[in-house]
Amino acid sequence: MKNKSVPFPERHVANCIECGLCVRECSFLQEYGSPRAIASSWRPDSKAGQQLPFACNLCGLCTAVCPPKVGLDPRAMFLAMRQQVVANGVAPFPEHKRLIAYEKRGTSSLFSCFALPERCDTVLFPGCAFAGTRPARLLELFEHLRQDIPTLGMVLGCCTKPSHDLGRSDFFHSRFGELRQALMAQGVRRVLVLCPSCHAVFKQYGSPLHTEYVYSVLAEQPLPEQDTHHRIGKAGLENITVQDPCTTRQDPQVHLAVRKLLKAAGLKMEDMPHHGGRRCAVGRAGQCPLSVRTLPNTGVICVERRWKNRSLCLLRSPIVQAVWISSRPGCRSCICSTCSLPQKLRLKEE
Repeated sequence: MKNKSVPFPERHVANCIECGLCVRECSFLQEYGSPRAIASSWRPDSKAGQQLPFACNLCGLCTAVCPPKVGLDPRAMFLAMRQQVVANGVAPFPEHKRLIAYEKRGTSSLFSCFALPERCDTVLFPGCAFAGTRPARLLELFEHLRQDIPTLGMVLGCCTKPSHDLGRSDFFHSRFGELRQALMAQGVRRVLVLCPSCHAVFKQYGSPLHTEYVYSVLAEQPLPEQDTHHRIGKAGLENITVQDPCTTRQDPQVHLAVRKLLKAAGLKMEDMPHHGGRRCAVGRAGQCPLSVRTLPNTGVICVERRWKNRSLCLLRSPIVQAVWISSRPGCRSCICSTCSLPQKLRLKEE
């Protein structure tokens, strides 16, 4: 029986059976070796060892395919390695400065706001990207939700997941802890999120706050039919493919909710070879493309080879608005810049 109190590298050295399931699915592991091989040779005092964990997408596919009887979590090991490099004062690297500056703006008073009516116990937390790129759509969504939740409030801010994934543990726990305490002090008990990264953070660290996807809420409501069908007709959609963000890997309910919304909107769907719990990393998962070393992205290759002639639908807008619906702008921008998808499939800002 493996002892989960053992530090991550040692645990993987002792228990990884090198079955090859994770290596077969991951371009990072194909480059560097099995989790056991990496854990055995990792040296945090070497430049290569310091850079290595930042080349992993932290998408969690390796953890998802690890045999249940083995039950290892390579993703957590690579995150722990990042944390150690940060604790040693080596990271973050210069390549991370722009991301940290982006996060800093998102947590600043200039871009933060608590808009809470009286007796508010539920808030919409849209995250950084949606509020910044779709302000008009966000207000429409807010008004739509208020029809069923009259005392709904809205909180603008950043969940600081970038720092979490960069291994800046002290900063993350300090800032997110402040946000969590502020919400609880205002009587908030339920948080509705759009962004899978925000959901992952609130779900893991936000207790006793109850965290729920907006998509799940909307799936139980009728869509604004006239607006929805107008946008679908304007986009000329027929068949689409849903690309599930890797941060939703352990949330099958949101996969079902999004597909229910799309079906209600009259769209026909077809899943990618890797979807749901087995989906590949696409975009900037784990802040990997901002690191010193990047690798070919298996997810992007899969998208281009298998789905280049189909409409690609990424989870984005809870009220169907265009060809791609995504809560991860990094996935969208990465596919747009990397894959030779037809121009008509590019998402237009509204």
